[in-house]
Amino acid sequence: MSDIKTDSTRRGPRGRQGPRGEQGLTGPTGPSGDPPDVDLIRLTGQTPGLTSNESVSLQLSDGSQPILDPTKGYTLEAIVVMLGTISGNQVVQSFRRMFAFRPNAGSSILAASGVAEQIGDPAAALWTITVSVGAGNALNIVFNTAGTTSATQVAANLNLVST
Repeated sequence: MSDIKTDSTRRGPRGRQGPRGEQGLTGPTGPSGDPPDVDLIRLTGQTPGLTSNESVSLQLSDGSQPILDPTKGYTLEAIVVMLGTISGNQVVQSFRRMFAFRPNAGSSILAASGVAEQIGDPAAALWTITVSVGAGNALNIVFNTAGTTSATQVAANLNLVST
């Protein structure tokens, strides 16, 4: 089983059965001959809407962030939905992007990111999501309201595959 700290549904022969009874998936093996781990992770956050350019770091239900194992490679697919109110009107923005992480001298680093897909209301088009690795190999996903003032709810589903 992977050592990643998550609030997740783990799938795969090395994983556990998910909270809703999902069964493990089989697939290709990693360099050790073991199948890769797959974690399905849910992160959430919100901005109060008091000023423009508010940011929030998305977190697990216990208030922490996922921790990457610095000896593994990862592919992360992030699917994020943001719902907020701008000038009294509800707006939505959806975002999807892939990221690759690799070990580097005892840490995990972001090696590359794919092209972002973003759809939603034009008023929320400037909202952003950034991904990085922080202290202790914490996976940081930050939402920003950019030039808008918006009380916003954010939810992210992360599909994290590790070697």
